[in-house]
Amino acid sequence: MGASRKNLGPKRIVIIRHAEKPVSIHPHLAIRGHMRAIGLSKFLPKVVKPDFIFASTSTKHSERPYQTIRPTADKLGIDVSTVFADKQTKALAKELRKKKFKDKTVLICWHHGQMPKLIRELGGSSPYEEWPDSLFDRVISIDAKGITNFPQRLLFGDSQD
Repeated sequence: MGASRKNLGPKRIVIIRHAEKPVSIHPHLAIRGHMRAIGLSKFLPKVVKPDFIFASTSTKHSERPYQTIRPTADKLGIDVSTVFADKQTKALAKELRKKKFKDKTVLICWHHGQMPKLIRELGGSSPYEEWPDSLFDRVISIDAKGITNFPQRLLFGDSQD
């Protein structure tokens, strides 16, 4: 059973996917991904004022969530917690129900394969059954009004709606 909204400690949770990855198996961001990470550092502070920031744990296969959110965290002066691995969505949701997150705002950067599950664990209804491989430009916001899915509109070719 997923977490209901009333059990959710934070007043708002904002989730983004890590930025673009290279065609190779390189664990870092592609050049377009670096551009998105810089763009997000200018865009996200306008749409969310996080008290806490999470990114999935870096591995030898991917450091992209951390690399994506680091410029934003630096701009805001907030540490990035990377204690939860990509598949530990249930553990992250449980952590966020702790008292220290009550009425706070949390920003999360994650891998797309686990994002629908993470959204459901946090009490939302994922806008995608499976997150599309090519979709890097969405912002998911969960709060008392429900879930909102809106575009970043940062780079050429990003969705407009």
